[in-house]
Amino acid sequence: MEEKKKKKSAESSRKSAMMSAFVILIVAVVGLAWFILLNDNENDENYKIIKQRIPFELANVIVEEDEQTNKYGLIDLSGKLIVPYEYDFIDDFYAGTAIARKDGRNNIIDETGKIVFSDIGNVSKSGEFYIVSKNFSENKEKTELLEQENIKYAVLDSMGQMILDYEYNNIYVEGSVFVGEIRDETGVKTWPINLEGKKILEQSYNSIDVANSGEYAVLTAKLGSNEEQYLFYAKTGKTFKLDKEYTDCELVGNYLIATKDKKKVLLDLEGKYLMELGEYKIYQGVLTVQVGKSVEIYNGYKKVKTLDGYRLEEMYLDMVVTVNNKNGEYEVYDRDGKLCISNKERVYQILTPNVFVTRADIDFQIIGKDGKKITNETVYFYNGIVGKEGKIEYILIYTDLERTECMVIDEQGDEVLKGAYSQVWFNVEGEKYLRVQEEDKWGLYDLNEKKLVLDAIYDSIEFSTKAKYITVDDSIYNYDMIKIK
Repeated sequence: MEEKKKKKSAESSRKSAMMSAFVILIVAVVGLAWFILLNDNENDENYKIIKQRIPFELANVIVEEDEQTNKYGLIDLSGKLIVPYEYDFIDDFYAGTAIARKDGRNNIIDETGKIVFSDIGNVSKSGEFYIVSKNFSENKEKTELLEQENIKYAVLDSMGQMILDYEYNNIYVEGSVFVGEIRDETGVKTWPINLEGKKILEQSYNSIDVANSGEYAVLTAKLGSNEEQYLFYAKTGKTFKLDKEYTDCELVGNYLIATKDKKKVLLDLEGKYLMELGEYKIYQGVLTVQVGKSVEIYNGYKKVKTLDGYRLEEMYLDMVVTVNNKNGEYEVYDRDGKLCISNKERVYQILTPNVFVTRADIDFQIIGKDGKKITNETVYFYNGIVGKEGKIEYILIYTDLERTECMVIDEQGDEVLKGAYSQVWFNVEGEKYLRVQEEDKWGLYDLNEKKLVLDAIYDSIEFSTKAKYITVDDSIYNYDMIKIK
């Protein structure tokens, strides 16, 4: 059905290409051979966490094609037809709405089928926004230049409400900033615009480059040979011009890093100098700096810990791995500077604040915050699954090289599942079901009930990446395991 849909809507699919960025795929951990285990490579792909990020809620409706009329409608998760088969095309839903084409006209509909914005001409999706265009030219045969001047763009939110009216000849979205361009006989004029539709800088520029990090953005504005950099804070709307003595300004997390005299320096969030940076690491709002033979830990811009006689090893999550030079032990500190664990074996990775991976020679172990092993067996493979909040919710562990015996633990380190399964896949929400494979057949495990709800007797079980349903062989079920069709 999806292939037909793509063929019949090639034009809209091209204009909605950015939607593909939200299709969530879960990647299986590749098997390790013993000679790879002998290689002490920090960037070993086999031990990287699979980060299954969920940027939006799955839809509560399913786009359905009538095979006789080749028209599209909507069914709800009980299998009831709620929007008749009358559309030529319906795009995937995101944040409650979707593009739907009927009689050659594009509309935005919600999950009930209500049209929230009609006859919008050409339209594309950029994250949670719709960018729509309209040709205001009276003479459609004008030259290409004049034609470009008469094509105007507007921005709508996910529910079809106008944010930015038809004013610019081009608009694109860069995180917390819109960039609008107006073309005329003098060239291109460009402005940065906030998400409420107001200009951040009143003066126009030849070009605007935007580097986002959370609620902050560094704007690089070019006018002729002149270049200026600004720090924009989306939450308050404030803008600070950065001194020209600082170059290559960038946001790493919510830290403003710049170059001065070929050295990296830390600026505050108004562009003021704080300190020179030597060796440093930043992760999730925590900055760790090696200063001589000491390690300094900053939570935001506040120093919370100084460790004299320590070496900075690595950062995972918002936690810092250090080495005590006096006894050689690995110590892990949280974002507040509190000691979490001290271990003689190398802390190889931190999966959650309560689950750590250690390595001694070629052996990996999973340990808890109390320093005790979660499994007494050697770990050959592990895979952390990130849920809606951007944090690991479950961890899949294999304790044999052939990957036939596995266990699943939660973020606290408690066992959820143990069995002879060759593959275990999480559903796209990362919280309800596990898809488990036994020999060549698939079953379904309910994480809440902690039991199999479907025995491993099926050829195929697939989780939808678009709506809240599961395909079991040729049947479709909702999350309550009620058969839809």
